[in-house]
Amino acid sequence: IITANVSDDVYYVPGWTDIVTISAGENRFAGLKSDGTVVSVENGNNVVYDTSIWNNIVDIAVGDRYTAGL
Repeated sequence: IITANVSDDVYYVPGWTDIVTISAGENRFAGLKSDGTVVSVENGNNVVYDTSIWNNIVDIAVGDRYTAGL
C-alpha cells in the first residue's frame, strides 16, 4: 500500500497484504486483512500501532485520534 497526502509525500507501508477494507482519518490509516486482523499506521510519523491482539475483526473505522474495530 502506498499513501500520499496533499504535499505529495509518499509512504510505503510494509506488511499490508491481503487487505479487504481500508479506512482513513486525517493522519491515520488502517487496513482490515482477510484473516480478520488489522494493521494501522500514522501518516508522516512512521508510527505503527500495535493491533496484534485484534482478531476476528469484521469492520474498521478510523478518525483523527482513534482506530476502532468491530
